[in-house]
Amino acid sequence: MQQVANIRMLVKKYKAVSFAEITSLVEKLKARLQLLQSKIALRQADENRVRVRQMPAKMLLRSMEREEETQAPSEMPDVHRIREYWETIVGVKKPFNSKNVQLQAWEQSLSQIPEDSDLTGHLTKELWDRVVRKAKPWKAHGPDGLQGYWWKVFVSANMALHKLVLHHLTSGESLPQPWITEGRIVLIHKAGPKSKPENFRPIACLNTCYKLLTGYVTMYLNQHVTERKIMPKEQIALRGGVWGCTHALTLDQTLISDAQDQKQRPISVAWIDYAKAFDSVPHSYIKWLLSVIRIPDLLKKFLVSIMTNWRVRYEVRIKRGQTDRSNYLKIRSGVLQGDSFSPLLFCLAMAPISQALNNVSGAYVTASGSKKNLQLSLSHIFYMDDLKLYGNSRESLAKQIKCVTSISKDINMELNVKKCAVAHFSPNPLEKQVPVDPVTTVDKDINFPLLDAESVYKYLGIQQRLGVKEPEAWERVAERCSTVARKIWSSELTFRQKNKYSQCHSKSFAKLCSELHHQR
Repeated sequence: MQQVANIRMLVKKYKAVSFAEITSLVEKLKARLQLLQSKIALRQADENRVRVRQMPAKMLLRSMEREEETQAPSEMPDVHRIREYWETIVGVKKPFNSKNVQLQAWEQSLSQIPEDSDLTGHLTKELWDRVVRKAKPWKAHGPDGLQGYWWKVFVSANMALHKLVLHHLTSGESLPQPWITEGRIVLIHKAGPKSKPENFRPIACLNTCYKLLTGYVTMYLNQHVTERKIMPKEQIALRGGVWGCTHALTLDQTLISDAQDQKQRPISVAWIDYAKAFDSVPHSYIKWLLSVIRIPDLLKKFLVSIMTNWRVRYEVRIKRGQTDRSNYLKIRSGVLQGDSFSPLLFCLAMAPISQALNNVSGAYVTASGSKKNLQLSLSHIFYMDDLKLYGNSRESLAKQIKCVTSISKDINMELNVKKCAVAHFSPNPLEKQVPVDPVTTVDKDINFPLLDAESVYKYLGIQQRLGVKEPEAWERVAERCSTVARKIWSSELTFRQKNKYSQCHSKSFAKLCSELHHQR
């Protein structure tokens, strides 16, 4: 019936009468349709080429990786289910045990530090200008849609915001509009099926005016913490002018090389991983920390008020230009991963663990430098939430793990036991054959996986066993370099852009190579 209707349409529209005329007309229309389809494909290719050539290098590679993934529509994440998942983590108030012995010892050690009585004198206009200059002009915006560029350009708005921020910081009053502390959560896929919410990393895109405010506070708190030496030296993150990962890996390899390659001494190490670390810090614990470090009461009152007003909504990009958003979720636990203030809060939250570990005997002490009294003694290294323990024996390491487990439990930070690991080195071949007993804690047995000769652990972006295995690491670097180069040079970029992007990415690979070189 449809064919008959089509023939009647051709007869009526094109005046084709005979069968030969209809057949010839159909062939002409098919050829015209193929030509039109080829023009459409050519236009789409041109639009895609223009889009690719206007895209920043990082976004280009990320889009290429997304195109390589074959993700079925049924496996795309549901934003409402994601919100329900995170509500059980960040939407619930969590207590902490302030009676913990290690926490009380840390509080006592800071009881004599002076309180800052001149808050207004430190919150200067010059400090505000430094914060505004450091702000990235085109970073992703928050719910208000304003990027940092506009706060840099419109000086009058900048001055008005500084006046408002200074007033609330020095008076302790809450912000006049609660929307300032709102954010939108962009979900970055890590690994595994996209249908599982736990396979996403939540990144908070906050309002730029809020990030300027918290950047102002962070500048002040950094100075306050540095002058009073509150941050432990074992916390490598947030150090100005220091390549944190490189520094941490250099210290790590120094200890391992001293034990394995130079002096042949026993060493036991453990990699500690926290489950949802940034999202698990209790707000009650953060308030306690702000009191212990003795910041002015008015500033503490203000910071507590903005934490109380934190709320976010989750976003999932369905198609290009289309985004699915959840309802707002009030944040009652954890810190927002989207400004400079949250990493500082988190590192302060980890500080009591460092002091407790330093009070546990059995830290590894290098044999190198003993003649000139230049030995390195280290029980652990923190880089944000990445913790690595070093003991001079299995028993010492067990004590350290007990200490970490005890204090982590009392501050409501859960260890991700499946991602933790231990490894032992002994110069005595017979001792290597001794099986490892489970590490016993005060409440239960924790069986950390034991790394054997073939297993590796990814620490600060580099896979290692006891130390970094250079040949294998160099192979991975070479493979990654060739993969990125193939993606760039097979793209629709111009030759000049391909050359420029290759040079940009060669810098990051050069940094990684320098890290490996320093491990020698």
